[in-house]
Amino acid sequence: MPADAFSLPPWVVRVCDGDGLTAGAGILLSDDLVLTCAHVVDPFPVPGRVPPPVRVTFADLPVGDLGVPADVAPRGWVPRDECTGGDLALLRAAEPRRRGTARLLSAPLPGAAELLAYGFPASIDSGVWAAVRPVARGGPCGEWVQLEPVGRGVPVQRGFSGTGVVDPATGRVIGMVVSEFTNAGVAISWMIPVDTIIGYLPMIRRFAEGPPALDDSFLSIAVSTGGADVLPGQADAGDRLARWLAEEDDAPALLVVVAGDTGSAASVDVHRVVLNADRAEAPALRAAGIDGPDVPPGSVDLAVDAAGLGADELIELIARRAGVSRLDLHDPAGAPPMTVVVSGVDEAHEPERLVHELRDLIESREERIRVVLIFRRSGSVAHHAAEQAASGYESVPPDPWLDARLDELAARERATWERYLDTARRIAGVPRPARDATRLRAQAAQRTRHSSFREEITAALSRAAASVTAFDALLERRTELRQLLGAYRDRAIRAGHAEDRDLDRLHRVAYGLLHRNPCDLRAAETAVREYATAIRGKGGR
Repeated sequence: MPADAFSLPPWVVRVCDGDGLTAGAGILLSDDLVLTCAHVVDPFPVPGRVPPPVRVTFADLPVGDLGVPADVAPRGWVPRDECTGGDLALLRAAEPRRRGTARLLSAPLPGAAELLAYGFPASIDSGVWAAVRPVARGGPCGEWVQLEPVGRGVPVQRGFSGTGVVDPATGRVIGMVVSEFTNAGVAISWMIPVDTIIGYLPMIRRFAEGPPALDDSFLSIAVSTGGADVLPGQADAGDRLARWLAEEDDAPALLVVVAGDTGSAASVDVHRVVLNADRAEAPALRAAGIDGPDVPPGSVDLAVDAAGLGADELIELIARRAGVSRLDLHDPAGAPPMTVVVSGVDEAHEPERLVHELRDLIESREERIRVVLIFRRSGSVAHHAAEQAASGYESVPPDPWLDARLDELAARERATWERYLDTARRIAGVPRPARDATRLRAQAAQRTRHSSFREEITAALSRAAASVTAFDALLERRTELRQLLGAYRDRAIRAGHAEDRDLDRLHRVAYGLLHRNPCDLRAAETAVREYATAIRGKGGR
């Protein structure tokens, strides 16, 4: 851990609205560029409307410091879209600030490591640290990463949006807080990883350390030539790769496919899958309207064409992408979990040795690294060696316990989904419950060799129950606010303010919010609080 891991980074920015009220946080990238969330700048963006100006100051300055004006930089506005993700804004400050800037890291995300974020909740004006750990993918298109609090400290909450998520092991920013949900004891949040941010805002790549996930051979979608002299490869190579990536760590640790020559239909399909699995490339493909396979963003951490490469060179590339030494790469806990795609294996220098080195890497990392070996043609010594190595990850027969638990999970998730639909009609912004039963059933035959699979099913059952509890808590909170508003109204009347116009206006606003479907609970809570404050201001107890 760096020596300054517990000091306040100079790049933490406080973003304020035009009235000087804290709207969220930001990340200082250069003397005048600040990265934050689009909803921090404009909570309700309208297409074609210029985002309003804001003010930016810093966490280590007095709370009353208003900072300097800042506007959205050219091509720096990516408002959130439920279908395509986003929620990013790159601001340019009116006056440069000479101070330390953030160091972004483009790398595979750490597993269950503890991460830190500094934000500005309403109750703590000067800001506070929150400790979190990554859970799993989530958010629109699955491109965010869900976080959960560590220990009993302050959770990520409103006022943290736009702040950097720091890996204390390196001191680097690996993502940005984008959303949170806190209610009835539940405190979860989400971040946008650096590679996804780069996908939407390519101009910030120059501020990121670490090599990109894909080498140049993967950075374009070739067109199938269909020529008779092109070796075709396996017709289902792309489909097999897409299914394997979608299963993630539930799939065997080694996959072998034959894609034929460059320009074959199979090779084009494989490249398309890899591009859609890369966090930095997937947003551009969606924006261009290029359809692709349904694979999780970030499910490929490194894709390399091995033509002309030696085994040692390839291992070095993997270590560089992981951000560790070659020695640490073989340590089960020494590097983040990774998925590596190696194309053109049969054109590598000493391809058989390359296959054996990668197999040994999988074993030494206790399958915390997964590998795809893509051959141009079948039948070579290296291809046979790869197929033999992959056969060591065969599935086992079905387990009756799993079948029974998966049936239970499917029934519980159907009931949870019905409860979600009912709640979402009455409460705005209700998080969608997980629907894991179908995916887990498809993976069961392969995953039963992993001891953690049963724990995952049990966790899915618990999540379904927790979702129902959370939905009930939201409805109960609306009922509680309605009762509270009625009690405040009674107090105002008893205090002689029955015909007070200001109080009547505030009451009507709060009442309208609480009786509208779907109800914006956060806005309703604010309205009830403002009504109560106004009553107290007029002498009501």
